[in-house]
Amino acid sequence: MSVKQKLQTAAKKTWTYMKAARVELIVLASLLAFDLLTKGIISSTMREGQSITIIPKFLNFNYVVNPAAAMGFTFWLDRILSQNGVRIVFLVVTLCAIAGFFYFMIYFRSQRKLARISFAMIIAGAFGNFFDRLFFKSVSGYFGVRDFIEIEFFGLSIFGYESFFIFNIADVALTTGVIIFAVFFIFMYKPPKPEICGPVFQPDYKPEETAAIQPEPTSGSADEPQAEPQEAAAAQASAPTARQTKSDNGGLAGE
Repeated sequence: MSVKQKLQTAAKKTWTYMKAARVELIVLASLLAFDLLTKGIISSTMREGQSITIIPKFLNFNYVVNPAAAMGFTFWLDRILSQNGVRIVFLVVTLCAIAGFFYFMIYFRSQRKLARISFAMIIAGAFGNFFDRLFFKSVSGYFGVRDFIEIEFFGLSIFGYESFFIFNIADVALTTGVIIFAVFFIFMYKPPKPEICGPVFQPDYKPEETAAIQPEPTSGSADEPQAEPQEAAAAQASAPTARQTKSDNGGLAGE
Protein backbone atom coordinates (compact mmCIF):
# COMPACT_ATOMS: atom_id res chain seq x y z
CA MET A 1 0.00 0.00 0.00
CA SER A 2 1.41 3.37 -1.03
CA VAL A 3 1.74 6.40 1.23
CA LYS A 4 -1.15 8.12 -0.57
CA GLN A 5 -3.45 5.14 -0.02
CA LYS A 6 -2.46 4.97 3.67
CA LEU A 7 -3.27 8.66 4.10
CA GLN A 8 -6.60 8.25 2.34
CA THR A 9 -7.48 5.26 4.54
CA ALA A 10 -6.50 7.15 7.72
CA ALA A 11 -8.53 10.19 6.65
CA LYS A 12 -11.56 8.01 5.90
CA LYS A 13 -11.36 6.32 9.31
CA THR A 14 -10.95 9.69 11.02
CA TRP A 15 -13.97 11.15 9.24
CA THR A 16 -16.05 8.06 10.13
CA TYR A 17 -15.10 8.45 13.78
CA MET A 18 -15.77 12.18 13.80
CA LYS A 19 -19.30 11.62 12.52
CA ALA A 20 -19.92 9.24 15.43
CA ALA A 21 -18.14 11.35 18.09
CA ARG A 22 -21.02 13.75 18.73
CA VAL A 23 -20.57 14.11 22.48
CA GLU A 24 -16.83 14.76 22.22
CA LEU A 25 -17.31 17.38 19.53
CA ILE A 26 -20.06 19.09 21.51
CA VAL A 27 -17.84 19.27 24.60
CA LEU A 28 -14.88 20.53 22.57
CA ALA A 29 -16.84 23.19 20.69
CA SER A 30 -18.74 24.36 23.79
CA LEU A 31 -15.62 24.79 25.93
CA LEU A 32 -13.73 26.51 23.14
CA ALA A 33 -16.61 28.91 22.45
CA PHE A 34 -17.07 29.66 26.16
CA ASP A 35 -13.36 30.35 26.59
CA LEU A 36 -13.14 32.73 23.64
CA LEU A 37 -16.41 34.43 24.63
CA THR A 38 -15.28 35.15 28.20
CA LYS A 39 -11.91 36.39 26.98
CA GLY A 40 -13.64 38.68 24.50
CA ILE A 41 -15.94 40.14 27.17
CA ILE A 42 -13.05 40.76 29.58
CA SER A 43 -10.76 42.31 26.97
CA SER A 44 -13.53 44.61 25.71
CA THR A 45 -14.74 45.77 29.14
CA MET A 46 -11.51 45.91 31.16
CA ARG A 47 -8.09 47.38 30.62
CA GLU A 48 -4.90 45.43 31.15
CA GLY A 49 -3.88 45.38 34.79
CA GLN A 50 -7.36 46.27 36.04
CA SER A 51 -8.83 44.16 38.88
CA ILE A 52 -12.48 43.77 39.89
CA THR A 53 -13.50 42.02 43.13
CA ILE A 54 -16.30 39.49 42.60
CA ILE A 55 -16.23 37.68 45.97
CA PRO A 56 -14.13 39.43 48.64
CA LYS A 57 -10.94 37.54 49.59
CA PHE A 58 -11.81 34.71 47.21
CA LEU A 59 -12.57 35.61 43.56
CA ASN A 60 -11.30 38.53 41.49
CA PHE A 61 -11.23 39.38 37.81
CA ASN A 62 -7.67 40.56 37.20
CA TYR A 63 -7.03 41.12 33.48
CA VAL A 64 -3.47 40.40 32.30
CA VAL A 65 -1.88 39.24 29.03
CA ASN A 66 0.57 36.39 29.59
CA PRO A 67 3.27 35.97 26.91
CA ALA A 68 4.68 32.87 28.62
CA ALA A 69 3.27 29.44 29.37
CA ALA A 70 0.94 28.49 32.20
CA MET A 71 1.69 30.27 35.48
CA GLY A 72 4.12 32.54 33.67
CA PHE A 73 6.77 29.87 33.09
CA THR A 74 9.09 30.28 30.11
CA PHE A 75 11.26 27.24 30.87
CA TRP A 76 14.32 29.51 30.57
CA LEU A 77 13.70 29.95 26.84
CA ASP A 78 13.71 33.74 27.30
CA ARG A 79 17.42 33.54 28.15
CA ILE A 80 18.36 32.16 24.73
CA LEU A 81 15.50 33.36 22.52
CA SER A 82 13.73 36.62 21.86
CA GLN A 83 10.15 37.19 22.94
CA ASN A 84 8.92 36.36 19.46
CA GLY A 85 11.11 33.23 19.42
CA VAL A 86 9.57 32.03 22.68
CA ARG A 87 6.12 32.63 21.18
CA ILE A 88 6.96 30.54 18.10
CA VAL A 89 8.25 27.67 20.25
CA PHE A 90 5.07 27.69 22.32
CA LEU A 91 2.94 27.77 19.17
CA VAL A 92 4.72 24.77 17.65
CA VAL A 93 4.60 22.77 20.89
CA THR A 94 0.90 23.56 21.39
CA LEU A 95 0.05 22.59 17.81
CA CYS A 96 1.90 19.28 18.18
CA ALA A 97 0.09 18.65 21.48
CA ILE A 98 -3.30 19.31 19.86
CA ALA A 99 -2.52 16.85 17.06
CA GLY A 100 -1.27 14.26 19.55
CA PHE A 101 -4.29 14.49 21.84
CA PHE A 102 -6.61 14.36 18.83
CA TYR A 103 -4.90 11.11 17.79
CA PHE A 104 -5.30 9.70 21.29
CA MET A 105 -8.99 10.64 21.29
CA ILE A 106 -9.41 8.47 18.18
CA TYR A 107 -7.12 5.72 19.52
CA PHE A 108 -9.20 5.38 22.70
CA ARG A 109 -12.49 5.31 20.79
CA SER A 110 -13.16 1.76 22.02
CA GLN A 111 -12.82 2.84 25.65
CA ARG A 112 -15.41 4.55 27.83
CA LYS A 113 -16.81 7.88 26.76
CA LEU A 114 -15.21 9.53 29.81
CA ALA A 115 -11.73 9.08 28.32
CA ARG A 116 -12.74 10.63 24.99
CA ILE A 117 -14.41 13.57 26.75
CA SER A 118 -11.24 14.21 28.76
CA PHE A 119 -9.23 14.46 25.53
CA ALA A 120 -11.87 16.79 24.07
CA MET A 121 -11.42 19.06 27.11
CA ILE A 122 -7.64 19.04 26.72
CA ILE A 123 -7.88 19.87 23.02
CA ALA A 124 -10.34 22.71 23.68
CA GLY A 125 -8.10 24.24 26.35
CA ALA A 126 -4.95 23.95 24.28
CA PHE A 127 -6.62 25.40 21.18
CA GLY A 128 -8.12 28.31 23.15
CA ASN A 129 -4.70 29.44 24.35
CA PHE A 130 -3.18 28.67 20.93
CA PHE A 131 -5.70 31.05 19.34
CA ASP A 132 -4.75 33.86 21.75
CA ARG A 133 -1.02 33.34 21.30
CA LEU A 134 -1.40 33.36 17.54
CA PHE A 135 -3.74 36.35 17.06
CA PHE A 136 -4.11 38.49 20.19
CA LYS A 137 -1.70 41.35 20.78
CA SER A 138 -1.53 43.26 24.04
CA VAL A 139 -1.42 47.04 24.43
CA SER A 140 2.34 46.79 24.89
CA GLY A 141 2.65 45.17 21.46
CA TYR A 142 3.45 41.54 22.39
CA PHE A 143 1.33 38.49 21.71
CA GLY A 144 0.01 36.52 24.67
CA VAL A 145 -2.81 34.65 26.37
CA ARG A 146 -5.64 36.58 28.04
CA ASP A 147 -5.93 35.55 31.71
CA PHE A 148 -8.39 37.06 34.16
CA ILE A 149 -9.49 34.61 36.91
CA GLU A 150 -7.75 35.15 40.26
CA ILE A 151 -8.45 32.99 43.34
CA GLU A 152 -7.44 34.36 46.75
CA PHE A 153 -6.83 32.24 49.84
CA PHE A 154 -9.31 34.11 52.08
CA GLY A 155 -6.64 36.51 53.24
CA LEU A 156 -4.15 33.76 54.09
CA SER A 157 -0.62 33.43 52.76
CA ILE A 158 0.43 30.04 51.39
CA PHE A 159 4.12 29.65 50.54
CA GLY A 160 4.36 33.43 50.34
CA TYR A 161 1.41 33.79 47.94
CA GLU A 162 -1.94 35.36 48.87
CA SER A 163 -3.63 34.18 45.65
CA PHE A 164 -3.30 31.50 43.01
CA PHE A 165 -1.83 32.18 39.58
CA ILE A 166 -4.17 34.06 37.25
CA PHE A 167 -5.77 31.75 34.66
CA ASN A 168 -8.67 31.46 32.21
CA ILE A 169 -11.37 28.99 31.11
CA ALA A 170 -9.00 27.22 28.72
CA ASP A 171 -6.64 26.46 31.61
CA VAL A 172 -9.56 25.07 33.62
CA ALA A 173 -10.63 22.80 30.74
CA LEU A 174 -7.10 21.58 30.11
CA THR A 175 -6.33 20.85 33.77
CA THR A 176 -9.68 19.15 34.37
CA GLY A 177 -9.23 16.99 31.28
CA VAL A 178 -5.78 15.84 32.43
CA ILE A 179 -7.11 14.94 35.89
CA ILE A 180 -10.09 13.01 34.45
CA PHE A 181 -7.88 11.04 32.08
CA ALA A 182 -5.39 10.24 34.87
CA VAL A 183 -8.22 8.83 36.99
CA PHE A 184 -9.54 6.87 34.01
CA PHE A 185 -6.12 5.45 33.06
CA ILE A 186 -5.32 4.35 36.62
CA PHE A 187 -8.67 2.85 37.61
CA MET A 188 -10.75 2.10 34.51
CA TYR A 189 -8.46 1.57 31.51
CA LYS A 190 -8.63 -1.83 29.80
CA PRO A 191 -6.07 -2.69 27.10
CA PRO A 192 -7.71 -3.53 23.76
CA LYS A 193 -7.89 -7.21 22.86
CA PRO A 194 -5.75 -8.31 19.88
CA GLU A 195 -7.76 -8.79 16.71
CA ILE A 196 -7.65 -12.24 15.02
CA CYS A 197 -8.13 -12.28 11.27
CA GLY A 198 -9.38 -15.89 11.13
CA PRO A 199 -9.58 -19.19 13.00
CA VAL A 200 -6.27 -20.55 14.21
CA PHE A 201 -5.63 -24.16 13.05
CA GLN A 202 -4.22 -26.35 15.78
CA PRO A 203 -3.43 -29.98 14.75
CA ASP A 204 -4.46 -32.84 17.02
CA TYR A 205 -1.19 -34.68 16.54
CA LYS A 206 2.38 -33.91 17.37
CA PRO A 207 5.12 -33.61 14.72
CA GLU A 208 7.20 -36.42 16.27
CA GLU A 209 4.21 -38.79 16.16
CA THR A 210 3.68 -38.02 12.46
CA ALA A 211 7.32 -38.79 11.70
CA ALA A 212 7.06 -42.12 13.55
CA ILE A 213 4.16 -43.49 11.46
CA GLN A 214 5.50 -42.47 8.04
CA PRO A 215 6.74 -45.51 5.94
CA GLU A 216 10.36 -45.71 4.99
CA PRO A 217 11.15 -44.64 1.43
CA THR A 218 11.71 -47.43 -1.13
CA SER A 219 13.88 -47.50 -4.21
CA GLY A 220 12.44 -46.21 -7.41
CA SER A 221 11.09 -43.02 -8.73
CA ALA A 222 9.64 -40.66 -6.16
CA ASP A 223 6.76 -39.82 -8.47
CA GLU A 224 5.58 -43.44 -8.90
CA PRO A 225 3.18 -44.80 -6.26
CA GLN A 226 4.68 -47.58 -4.17
CA ALA A 227 2.80 -50.91 -4.12
CA GLU A 228 1.73 -52.43 -0.87
CA PRO A 229 4.11 -55.21 0.44
CA GLN A 230 1.51 -58.04 0.27
CA GLU A 231 0.37 -57.14 -3.28
CA ALA A 232 3.98 -56.99 -4.47
CA ALA A 233 4.73 -60.47 -3.02
CA ALA A 234 1.62 -62.00 -4.62
CA ALA A 235 2.49 -60.53 -8.02
CA GLN A 236 6.03 -61.88 -7.81
CA ALA A 237 4.81 -65.42 -6.92
CA SER A 238 2.29 -65.55 -9.78
CA ALA A 239 4.64 -64.23 -12.45
CA PRO A 240 6.57 -67.02 -14.42
CA THR A 241 10.33 -66.99 -14.26
CA ALA A 242 12.51 -66.61 -17.32
CA ARG A 243 13.58 -70.32 -17.22
CA GLN A 244 9.99 -71.56 -17.15
CA THR A 245 9.11 -69.34 -20.06
CA LYS A 246 12.01 -70.70 -22.13
CA SER A 247 11.12 -74.32 -21.35
CA ASP A 248 7.56 -73.80 -22.33
CA ASN A 249 8.58 -72.21 -25.63
CA GLY A 250 10.96 -75.10 -26.40
CA GLY A 251 8.34 -77.71 -25.70
CA LEU A 252 5.93 -76.03 -28.02
CA ALA A 253 8.51 -75.86 -30.78
CA GLY A 254 9.32 -79.62 -30.57
CA GLU A 255 5.78 -80.81 -30.81
